[in-house]
Amino acid sequence: MRNQYLCKRPCLCLATLALWLLWQPLNALGQNPDLQVRLDGEDTDARVELARIFSVGPKTLALRTLTTSDVILDLNLSSYDPFSHPRRVTLDGRELDPVEFGAGKRYYRGQINAEPDSFAFMSVSRNGASSVVVIRADIEYQGRTEGSKFTLERSTTSQKGANIDWPATD
Repeated sequence: MRNQYLCKRPCLCLATLALWLLWQPLNALGQNPDLQVRLDGEDTDARVELARIFSVGPKTLALRTLTTSDVILDLNLSSYDPFSHPRRVTLDGRELDPVEFGAGKRYYRGQINAEPDSFAFMSVSRNGASSVVVIRADIEYQGRTEGSKFTLERSTTSQKGANIDWPATD
Protein backbone atom coordinates (compact mmCIF):
# COMPACT_ATOMS: atom_id res chain seq x y z
CA MET A 1 0.00 0.00 0.00
CA ARG A 2 2.86 2.40 0.69
CA ASN A 3 4.27 1.92 -2.84
CA GLN A 4 0.91 2.89 -4.35
CA TYR A 5 0.96 6.20 -2.43
CA LEU A 6 4.51 6.99 -3.55
CA CYS A 7 3.63 6.42 -7.23
CA LYS A 8 0.71 8.87 -7.14
CA ARG A 9 2.56 11.60 -5.32
CA PRO A 10 5.13 12.36 -8.09
CA CYS A 11 2.26 12.72 -10.58
CA LEU A 12 0.58 15.24 -8.31
CA CYS A 13 3.85 17.14 -7.92
CA LEU A 14 4.43 17.15 -11.69
CA ALA A 15 0.89 18.36 -12.34
CA THR A 16 1.31 21.16 -9.81
CA LEU A 17 4.65 22.13 -11.34
CA ALA A 18 3.14 22.15 -14.84
CA LEU A 19 0.33 24.45 -13.73
CA TRP A 20 2.79 26.77 -12.01
CA LEU A 21 5.03 26.89 -15.11
CA LEU A 22 2.05 27.76 -17.28
CA TRP A 23 0.77 30.44 -14.87
CA GLN A 24 4.05 32.29 -14.28
CA PRO A 25 4.49 33.82 -17.76
CA LEU A 26 0.85 34.93 -17.82
CA ASN A 27 1.06 36.37 -14.33
CA ALA A 28 4.30 38.23 -15.08
CA LEU A 29 3.06 39.84 -18.31
CA GLY A 30 3.49 43.58 -17.88
CA GLN A 31 5.12 43.21 -14.45
CA ASN A 32 8.59 42.12 -15.52
CA PRO A 33 9.06 43.13 -19.14
CA ASP A 34 11.93 41.81 -21.21
CA LEU A 35 12.96 45.39 -22.03
CA GLN A 36 12.21 48.83 -20.56
CA VAL A 37 12.58 51.93 -22.74
CA ARG A 38 12.05 55.58 -21.83
CA LEU A 39 11.25 58.18 -24.46
CA ASP A 40 10.21 60.87 -22.00
CA GLY A 41 13.44 62.83 -21.72
CA GLU A 42 14.80 65.71 -23.75
CA ASP A 43 18.24 64.11 -23.88
CA THR A 44 16.94 60.76 -25.17
CA ASP A 45 17.82 59.85 -28.75
CA ALA A 46 14.54 58.16 -29.66
CA ARG A 47 15.85 56.64 -32.88
CA VAL A 48 18.64 54.84 -30.99
CA GLU A 49 16.24 53.58 -28.31
CA LEU A 50 13.68 52.41 -30.87
CA ALA A 51 16.37 50.73 -32.98
CA ARG A 52 17.40 48.90 -29.79
CA ILE A 53 13.84 47.59 -29.46
CA PHE A 54 14.09 46.25 -33.00
CA SER A 55 17.49 44.63 -32.47
CA VAL A 56 16.63 43.03 -29.10
CA GLY A 57 13.16 41.97 -30.22
CA PRO A 58 11.70 41.54 -26.73
CA LYS A 59 8.50 39.54 -26.22
CA THR A 60 7.30 42.07 -23.64
CA LEU A 61 8.14 45.76 -23.52
CA ALA A 62 7.54 48.58 -21.04
CA LEU A 63 7.59 51.89 -22.92
CA ARG A 64 7.40 55.26 -21.15
CA THR A 65 6.61 58.19 -23.37
CA LEU A 66 5.52 61.78 -23.00
CA THR A 67 2.75 63.41 -25.02
CA THR A 68 3.11 66.89 -26.48
CA SER A 69 0.81 68.08 -23.66
CA ASP A 70 3.27 66.65 -21.06
CA VAL A 71 1.16 63.61 -20.10
CA ILE A 72 3.29 60.59 -19.22
CA LEU A 73 2.03 57.32 -20.67
CA ASP A 74 3.46 54.01 -19.46
CA LEU A 75 2.68 51.35 -22.05
CA ASN A 76 2.82 47.59 -21.46
CA LEU A 77 3.29 45.96 -24.84
CA SER A 78 3.68 42.42 -26.17
CA SER A 79 5.14 41.47 -29.53
CA TYR A 80 3.01 39.87 -32.18
CA ASP A 81 3.21 39.16 -35.90
CA PRO A 82 0.11 40.31 -37.75
CA PHE A 83 1.42 38.83 -41.00
CA SER A 84 2.24 35.31 -39.78
CA HIS A 85 0.83 32.51 -41.91
CA PRO A 86 -2.15 31.88 -42.38
CA ARG A 87 -3.28 35.36 -41.34
CA ARG A 88 -4.47 37.90 -43.85
CA VAL A 89 -4.37 41.61 -43.11
CA THR A 90 -6.74 43.88 -44.98
CA LEU A 91 -7.07 47.65 -45.02
CA ASP A 92 -10.18 49.19 -46.55
CA GLY A 93 -10.98 45.84 -48.17
CA ARG A 94 -7.54 45.51 -49.78
CA GLU A 95 -5.24 42.71 -48.65
CA LEU A 96 -1.84 43.98 -47.54
CA ASP A 97 1.26 42.23 -48.87
CA PRO A 98 3.22 40.64 -45.98
CA VAL A 99 6.52 41.19 -47.80
CA GLU A 100 5.85 44.89 -48.32
CA PHE A 101 4.29 45.68 -44.95
CA GLY A 102 5.64 42.97 -42.64
CA ALA A 103 9.30 42.74 -43.59
CA GLY A 104 11.74 44.83 -41.61
CA LYS A 105 9.31 45.78 -38.84
CA ARG A 106 8.41 44.52 -35.39
CA TYR A 107 4.90 44.96 -34.08
CA TYR A 108 3.71 45.40 -30.49
CA ARG A 109 0.28 45.83 -28.93
CA GLY A 110 -0.99 46.26 -25.40
CA GLN A 111 -2.39 48.96 -23.17
CA ILE A 112 -1.58 51.84 -20.86
CA ASN A 113 -0.39 50.52 -17.51
CA ALA A 114 -3.33 49.99 -15.09
CA GLU A 115 -5.88 51.07 -17.73
CA PRO A 116 -7.43 47.85 -19.06
CA ASP A 117 -9.85 49.72 -21.35
CA SER A 118 -7.03 51.44 -23.23
CA PHE A 119 -5.24 50.18 -26.33
CA ALA A 120 -1.73 50.75 -27.66
CA PHE A 121 -0.08 49.69 -30.92
CA MET A 122 3.49 50.21 -32.10
CA SER A 123 5.50 49.29 -35.16
CA VAL A 124 9.23 49.86 -35.22
CA SER A 125 11.80 49.51 -38.00
CA ARG A 126 15.46 48.54 -37.89
CA ASN A 127 16.54 52.20 -38.25
CA GLY A 128 14.35 53.33 -35.33
CA ALA A 129 11.50 54.76 -37.39
CA SER A 130 8.26 54.06 -35.57
CA SER A 131 4.53 54.54 -35.54
CA VAL A 132 2.45 54.47 -32.36
CA VAL A 133 -1.30 54.68 -31.76
CA VAL A 134 -2.70 54.92 -28.22
CA ILE A 135 -6.42 55.03 -27.45
CA ARG A 136 -7.46 56.13 -23.96
CA ALA A 137 -11.20 56.56 -23.38
CA ASP A 138 -12.25 58.85 -26.24
CA ILE A 139 -8.79 60.28 -26.87
CA GLU A 140 -6.49 58.99 -29.58
CA TYR A 141 -2.77 59.76 -29.60
CA GLN A 142 -0.55 59.23 -32.63
CA GLY A 143 3.20 59.06 -32.37
CA ARG A 144 6.14 58.96 -34.75
CA THR A 145 9.87 59.39 -34.88
CA GLU A 146 11.10 62.73 -36.20
CA GLY A 147 14.87 62.83 -36.45
CA SER A 148 16.19 61.87 -33.01
CA LYS A 149 12.93 62.82 -31.23
CA PHE A 150 9.75 60.87 -30.66
CA THR A 151 6.51 62.86 -30.77
CA LEU A 152 3.20 61.59 -29.36
CA GLU A 153 0.35 64.01 -29.91
CA ARG A 154 -3.39 64.01 -29.58
CA SER A 155 -5.09 63.11 -32.84
CA THR A 156 -7.23 65.74 -34.48
CA THR A 157 -9.46 63.13 -36.12
CA SER A 158 -12.87 62.18 -34.81
CA GLN A 159 -13.15 60.73 -31.33
CA LYS A 160 -12.37 57.04 -30.97
CA GLY A 161 -13.19 54.49 -28.33
CA ALA A 162 -10.96 51.73 -27.05
CA ASN A 163 -13.80 49.20 -27.19
CA ILE A 164 -11.90 47.08 -29.69
CA ASP A 165 -12.45 43.33 -29.45
CA TRP A 166 -8.83 42.30 -30.01
CA PRO A 167 -7.96 38.64 -29.56
CA ALA A 168 -6.23 37.88 -26.25
CA THR A 169 -3.62 35.74 -27.97
CA ASP A 170 -2.26 35.12 -31.43
